[in-house]
Amino acid sequence: MNKPLAGAPRLQLPCGWIEGTQEAGLHIFKGLPYAAAPTGALRWQAPQAAPAWTGTRVCDRFGPLAVQAGLAGSHAHSGDFDCLSLNVWCPAEAERPWPVMVWVPGGGFLRGGAADPLYDGSAMARQGIVFVSINYRIGVDGFMHFDDAQPNRGLQDQLAALRWVQDHIELFGGDPQRVTVAGVSAGSGAISHLMGMPASAGLFQRVVLQSPSLQTHDLEDAQRIRHALAGVLGVAPTRAALADVPLGPLTQALFSFVGNESLKQQWGLRPRNYFPVRPVIDGRIVQAAPLAAIQKRLDQGTARWPVLLGCNAQEMRFYLVPGGQIERIDEASLKRFVQDIDGAEALLAKYAAQAPEASAGELLCQIQSDYYYRQPANALAQALRQGGCETLQYEFAWHSPLLQGRMGAAHAMEIPFVLGNSASARAQEFIGAQAPAALAQEMHSCWSRFVRGEPLPEWTRHGQLPRIFE
Repeated sequence: MNKPLAGAPRLQLPCGWIEGTQEAGLHIFKGLPYAAAPTGALRWQAPQAAPAWTGTRVCDRFGPLAVQAGLAGSHAHSGDFDCLSLNVWCPAEAERPWPVMVWVPGGGFLRGGAADPLYDGSAMARQGIVFVSINYRIGVDGFMHFDDAQPNRGLQDQLAALRWVQDHIELFGGDPQRVTVAGVSAGSGAISHLMGMPASAGLFQRVVLQSPSLQTHDLEDAQRIRHALAGVLGVAPTRAALADVPLGPLTQALFSFVGNESLKQQWGLRPRNYFPVRPVIDGRIVQAAPLAAIQKRLDQGTARWPVLLGCNAQEMRFYLVPGGQIERIDEASLKRFVQDIDGAEALLAKYAAQAPEASAGELLCQIQSDYYYRQPANALAQALRQGGCETLQYEFAWHSPLLQGRMGAAHAMEIPFVLGNSASARAQEFIGAQAPAALAQEMHSCWSRFVRGEPLPEWTRHGQLPRIFE
């Protein structure tokens, strides 16, 4: 334990004393363990309770990222097994309890973590919200399915973090009965799985889903990627064999499948599975695909949430434009994807008629944007409305000026606007230095008001149509 600092905020948790930092009217605690480090025999198990400590734990820095691939082309990895931690930003004022927003980071179930400056919770905390961001296991450790390991370990981590919030957030001034769980991309995809799980009952009362992809893997998909990964590494497709592979080669090999159509073809992976790992319908932790599972809970009357959800107008430009992949896509790749998701030439003809001058890459970009994001968001919004949930839908249509404007309204571009971080250096890597302040204020205010449970009358004028932010 580090030496306590004079005047720093201190709290006593059941596990021991913690000390955070104070910053402009906020108390901030980083790197709080919500579960034990999944090392040794715990690596493939459900999360276990965090051990107690003696003395004061100084929580002034983020915990390690989950294990993931390092810089492209290297044999290194980033992160650590001891990654099951969370971070809390809370107002320092005595007025409480405050509503709570739990942020689940994205990253394709392969990359990223709560330490990303995009996810800084200061602006939300200044809106009278206790903001919590979490890490969870990703990649092989979090989501690869093995018959002799706990399934969907990353989702079980998220449940453990939400239970920690229920048990402890009052100590930080938060109200455990006013918890909004929010996320983007893989984070919102994970949340959509949690919404369909009876085990999540009572852990959150409101939901924000930004660019929710509802994709899952069935057991056949899970077996295919396990065999493909083992084949690339030259080992048996078993948990024991893959566990013995050093983390650098293991994480790099898994990441090499992202967007690599020739490699996926070589190992018989389906074109629709852009990312190699996803939550798996294992029959126990995840019993059905998210939309069906949520529909069942709504029909049973066991769940109701106000939900804010939506997507961006040109999602896949985030993946296909920066590295020039959009220009390398040919007609054969386009047709393979369409055949896998639809099996009919009519779908391709429909998109081609809407944009007769578009290249194969541009067509695939729009088809995938709709397939992965817009269509799931629309289907989920419809199911939620029919199930009696207050449902606020949006579309983010502001075009980033990056790469001579070719990024457009791509995936993840809305995050700095939503979380109030559009002026940060990290945000400017996504949206440039001249992002419209009025749009940033508008979106940040809308999301904050939703978390606080305040009415958003401007949304009701749109009825069941998405509200456009541009």
